[in-house]
Amino acid sequence: MSTTALTFSKFAVAAGAGHVGEFIVKGLLAHGAEITVLSRSGSTAVPAGVTVCVVDYGNASSLKAALNGIEVVVSCLAGGGFAVQAALADAAKAAGVKLFVPSEFGIDTSVLPRDHLLAGKQAIAEHLHSIGLPYTRYVTGLHSDYFLSAPFGFDVPNRLFTIVGPGTYPISFTGRPDIAHFVGYTLTRLPKKRLENQILRIEGDKKTLLEVKGIFEKVYGGEFKMVHRDVEEVQKVVNEKGAAALLEAVLLANSRGWTNLVVNNNQLVPEFKPTDVEGYIRKNAV
Repeated sequence: MSTTALTFSKFAVAAGAGHVGEFIVKGLLAHGAEITVLSRSGSTAVPAGVTVCVVDYGNASSLKAALNGIEVVVSCLAGGGFAVQAALADAAKAAGVKLFVPSEFGIDTSVLPRDHLLAGKQAIAEHLHSIGLPYTRYVTGLHSDYFLSAPFGFDVPNRLFTIVGPGTYPISFTGRPDIAHFVGYTLTRLPKKRLENQILRIEGDKKTLLEVKGIFEKVYGGEFKMVHRDVEEVQKVVNEKGAAALLEAVLLANSRGWTNLVVNNNQLVPEFKPTDVEGYIRKNAV
């Protein structure tokens, strides 16, 4: 595909083989982008046509060199990788990068309390503003192709759901393939002014956990038992364990309505038809 009509064509993706990154790389490729994946080890497996560049996030000069000629940096760093995002942003600014996409791709961290475990994502946005590097933040809600699984309390073999709170708050869900398509299109097709210093919200579906339970029962046949964990007890776990309780912090956010996107920007992508929650449950049915 020709890159002559693209808003941006040269991308660097940090953690481009990770939980979200591998999908973002595919989404950008599908829209004609040239991609370099930044890797600590160099052993990262990537699709054909993608370059892998070994980087040391603690070495500012080598990181800047890796970003020479890059127009957009997309950070898909997670976990401990969050700590090096500021260094990556500083190197991007020094290298003349035009746009930085920080690692969001989940809950709308702009509305979280400052003491939430994910509030550091808001701090990165503030850092980008302070150094004058334009950014686009992508908010997606929970990943419907991943969240609806055992680690998050959905125990299909035993027909058991364990949730935090009553399960009556609406939750926004979007699958990673749909996120990738939206990100790939908007970064390569939208005007720069529509991207710079913007929060773009994507929503594939909206359901309460009680509604999700009903869908599982419809798809699998038969009743699922639901166990409700006490909100204050889970908050206590988060307070005691800190970053080690990130999963509980996400589940807690569900119980407080923080994972519901009031508005979305789906209309920015022509004929965008993301898969709904039932669609992903059926895809994963065993």
